[in-house]
Formats: sequence, C-alpha cells, structure tokens
Amino acid sequence: MNKQTDNWLERKRPPVHSTAQVHLWRVDLSRHRAFLQEYARLLRPVEHKRAARFRPEDDRCRSMVGRGALRLLLAAYTGGNPRELELKTTPNGKPVLAEETPHAVRFNVSHSGDMVLCGFSREGDIGVDVEHIRTHTDYQKLTARFFSSVETDWLCALPESRRLRAFYELWVCKEAVIKALGGGLSVPLDSFSILFSSTGHGVRVKFNDEMTPVKMALCLLYPAADYPAAVACLKDTPLEPETYSLAIPDGKAFDET
Repeated sequence: MNKQTDNWLERKRPPVHSTAQVHLWRVDLSRHRAFLQEYARLLRPVEHKRAARFRPEDDRCRSMVGRGALRLLLAAYTGGNPRELELKTTPNGKPVLAEETPHAVRFNVSHSGDMVLCGFSREGDIGVDVEHIRTHTDYQKLTARFFSSVETDWLCALPESRRLRAFYELWVCKEAVIKALGGGLSVPLDSFSILFSSTGHGVRVKFNDEMTPVKMALCLLYPAADYPAAVACLKDTPLEPETYSLAIPDGKAFDET
C-alpha cells in the first residue's frame, strides 16, 4: 500500500470517532519551527539535555519540535497533560509510556530533514521510520553491508535510475520493522527481508528461518515528496493506517495544556 502525499488530512488533534487502530501524523518542521519556544516548554529537563547534545542548530530544533509535537499528540490520545506525561526509554532506546497497560496506546517517532513522523497504535507495538532521499548516498556500499541477499538481488535487478529511491524504500521498511520489534541494534538488518509485490504497491516482511515467527504488518508511504516512510505493527491483519498532518498551532493548543 502506498499513500500519496496529498492524502494526509490536516488536523489539530485526533478524530473523536475513528475505526482505524493505527494513526500516522506528519509534522512539517519548515512550518512548525516558528513555534520552537512553545514546543520546548512542553519538554522535561532530560529531553532538553538530550536535544542539547545535537551540535547543528537545525538538529536541536528538529529534536525539540519533534518531541514537543509527540507530547501534544500523545496527550490527546491518552487524555493527559503533555507536560506531565511520564515517558521512559527501553534498554534498546525506544520511547514508551512509563506506566504501560495492556490497552495503552503504543507510539513511535522518527525524523529526517524537515519531516517528523509520529505513529500511534492500539493494536500492537509499532515502529515508524522516515528518511529524506539524499542523491549522493553510497547505497551500493550500504546495501552490501546491511541488506539480505534477497533484497540485494531485487535492488540490483532494477533499472539504475530506480535504485536510489528503492534503496530508501527498503531502508525505511527495515528500520520500521526493527523499531516495532523493539530490538534496536540487537536485530541484524539482514536477519529478515522486505518483499515488494510485482505491482510495487504491496510490501511484506519475511523473517529468516532461525528467527522466531512474528506476525508483522507493514506499509510504505510518502508523507512528502522525496520522503519515503514506513510503519510496521505487530498484528496479523492488513495495515490500513489513517494519515494526518499536524495543523499549525493557533496558540490555544499550548495555552490549554
């Protein structure tokens, strides 16, 4: 499934009534950067400290706006206050609610360039990834190092003009799967393969025989041109996420928190 860039409905908060169990939100930093100070006030001291580790100013801004937007949306899904939400990080670096319950919303976040992608699920653990396509990427070296033989053969069989974009599409799918599994670097990238249908609109994951069988649904999307993204969820039914674009705050969004 491929969602085009014009299918992302602009909203300030999640819909009250929705049958979809997985929601994706894009945050355009080129538009939300003007509210850096407002987003920064939502963060905890440890989050400010983490953002300060980024030396380029753009990276610090991306970290703070992305985290602030995540808190705003997460509060809307949980009914909490964005400033008071208790988040923690798993040993493998995945952010989670400090007090998880069996029916708690699962979430994940990724950012690249001017794009932040937030995913929320009530069906199972979720992983999201987004990447800005960089034309000078040495994708051949990265493919040889990280991809399975199945993926490498598929990529090499494509016309050369198609390979760079296909590499990024594979990469975001693999990263989303790893994040959904919560394994971080403990899950080798070549321990599973991303398989695209002949039409190019379907995508699925196939784990190597030595791995424990896992039910995984996967979806490839484009929140913006040249920004391939993927969402993976631990579920055994097709993944049909609803996609939204976070609207520009009107001031009340922060005053009401």
